[in-house]
Order: sequence, then structure tokens, then C-alpha cells
Amino acid sequence: MSIYQQPQFNGTGVDEILVEATSAVPIFTPMLLFFIFGVVFVTGYRKQSLATGTGDAPVWATIAGIATSFVALIMSSRPGLIDTLTLTITIVITIFMGIWLFSSRDR
Repeated sequence: MSIYQQPQFNGTGVDEILVEATSAVPIFTPMLLFFIFGVVFVTGYRKQSLATGTGDAPVWATIAGIATSFVALIMSSRPGLIDTLTLTITIVITIFMGIWLFSSRDR
């Protein structure tokens, strides 16, 4: 008797594996989206800081929010991968990041 039984995916694609992971661990999709947001934000901010000496957090937060929203919209095309609440929260966060960007500028 084995301690762990591997799931049977029957030759399906990556989307089926992600749906199975989401059904087993419901926090998987929000954590994946948070990881994407964090990677885009931190790497962009760091790269700009090294190139110009200072980073622009509102710009990179907005870019990270847009990238995360695009990924969430793509994920919403597969049923069972992302729920509407997570998609809505992602889009609302992106809107707030855009508001932060345009309100932080001296115009």
C-alpha cells in the first residue's frame, strides 16, 4: 500500500492539472495570481531602481495589476479554474492601482 496515490490525469493538458489543484486547494488560484503580481512588481521596481537610481512604485503596481488581470481573464476562460469573486477582486485592485498612479502624479 502506498502512502500517496498519484492523481490520474489521462493525458489531459496543463489546464486540467490546474483545475485539479484548484479543486483540492481552493487558495491555489489567488496565491498564483498574487505570485504573478509580486514577481512583476518586484522585478520591475528593482530593475528601474538599478537603471535610474529610484523606482516608481505606483507605475509598477499598475503594470503588475494589469498583467495579473490579463492572466486572471485568460484563466476565466476555463471553467473551474477561477471563480468570479477572485476575478472581480483582481480587476478592482487593478482599478485602484490605476487611481493610485494618476493621483500620485504632479499634474
